[in-house]
Amino acid sequence: MVILKNVKRTDNIIECDYFPENGTSFGHIALNINKKDFIESKCIMASEDENTRFYYNHAASKLMKISKTDDFKNDNFKSEYMVAWY
Repeated sequence: MVILKNVKRTDNIIECDYFPENGTSFGHIALNINKKDFIESKCIMASEDENTRFYYNHAASKLMKISKTDDFKNDNFKSEYMVAWY
């Protein structure tokens, strides 16, 4: 599971921080919604938690899905989302 926090939109950019379950590290993703291109990705990792990059694909996929919703297009989206898989 990964939690997306601080989801925000500035012009044509959507971005968020993502926090892996039970982790002390986090990452940040920014997406240009017009170009459908990720323009920024970084991980802030604690030495004991190097799995943050594993969660990137799940967080990036969710961020892309959020950008395609009607709620997002109407600036009526949440600032936090949870992504779970099995």
